[in-house]
Amino acid sequence: MVWLNQIPIYFGTTQEPSAAVAPSWHIERDLTDYSALLAAAPT
Repeated sequence: MVWLNQIPIYFGTTQEPSAAVAPSWHIERDLTDYSALLAAAPT
């Protein structure tokens, strides 16, 4: 999970283990709905 000022931004899972593949992730998300939260000072 990724939290910003006690608001969850991302819920995810862990990758299944594999000897052939190194774990890597690429995440994109539109944070427009969180613009007020991003502009505010943390509490």
